[in-house]
Amino acid sequence: MKKVISFLLITLMTLYLFGCRNEDKFNEEILIKSEFVQTELTDDFSYDIYEDYVEIVEYKGSEKEIKLPEKFQDKKIKSIGDYAFKNCNNLVSVKFSSSIIRIGQYAFSECNNLGKVIFNNELIKISNNAFYKCPKLNNITIPSGVKYIGHLAFYDCENLEKISVPDTVSDIGAGAFKFTKWLENKNEEFVFAGDNVLVAYKGDKTEVTVPENTKQISAFYDCYDITNINFNKGLESIGEMAFANCGQIREIILPDGLIKINNSAFAWCGNLEKIVLPSTLKQISDTAFSDCSSIGKITIPKNVKIIGDRIFQRCENLKEIIFENPKLEIKYKLFGNENKSVVIISEDNSAISQYCKDNNYNFKNV
Repeated sequence: MKKVISFLLITLMTLYLFGCRNEDKFNEEILIKSEFVQTELTDDFSYDIYEDYVEIVEYKGSEKEIKLPEKFQDKKIKSIGDYAFKNCNNLVSVKFSSSIIRIGQYAFSECNNLGKVIFNNELIKISNNAFYKCPKLNNITIPSGVKYIGHLAFYDCENLEKISVPDTVSDIGAGAFKFTKWLENKNEEFVFAGDNVLVAYKGDKTEVTVPENTKQISAFYDCYDITNINFNKGLESIGEMAFANCGQIREIILPDGLIKINNSAFAWCGNLEKIVLPSTLKQISDTAFSDCSSIGKITIPKNVKIIGDRIFQRCENLKEIIFENPKLEIKYKLFGNENKSVVIISEDNSAISQYCKDNNYNFKNV
């Protein structure tokens, strides 16, 4: 029951925050922007053909052991599409070809008999929920080319006991290894994977001091009893949904050296009243502070270059946002359809003032 409730909470939260949109915006980082050409069908596969690569969008075969093809129509197959092998219960073993660099969301989820996965060294990204609830998996070796493992990627792979994650993996989403034997067998208070990514907190303290060697935090999703977090100086990023639904935290002071805040990192922190962002911060990703209904004021430091979509949606008590960099170009909405009363403060005759004018937001000259 605990597994079901935890999964439903994080899934509903994801849908609530992001709607039904996929990761296309973020896949541009690893897949060349390429025009869609057409869909092609074979006996076993459905392919989406792009100008520069091919994506497997559905497996229709019934083989127990498969080796994924490297090319189709002389183009490299670079991506396994979202849901492509979901519920393929005949599948026992899969070997990846050298051309694949991305595994999509839910790509192999709920493959009840999948016990062996051999990744290729060229793989870069394992997306959200990619191997969710594959109960026969017991041993996974992540290749050294992988940089990103999405939230819930191996969630509830209940017999997954051995996981090897190289230090090239610097970005891991919340709950990636939750309800696996690997995590359950860990006795330490703080559990790390990859390049010093804190993936789980197994303690019971209400005030937590993050270990000094931590580079990314992805560990505190739904830790409702935690009231205070003391961050380490070497921290570089806050992972996706890392502190989502930490409802008792009232103040966050992020350390100098932090570069990136990932999607929904502090979403649904309903009692969070104050957050201090460091001057080193460069990126705030989608819905980072969504539903932080108690925040009244925030300053965006001058070195921030990227602002994601709806980072302050449903922050109903937010009254003032100060942008230290008036030249910052914002490509997306700051809010949902609310927050029309908030005042945005920066220099007049700037990119920020024009953004406010274009979006009918209240602007005040600094």
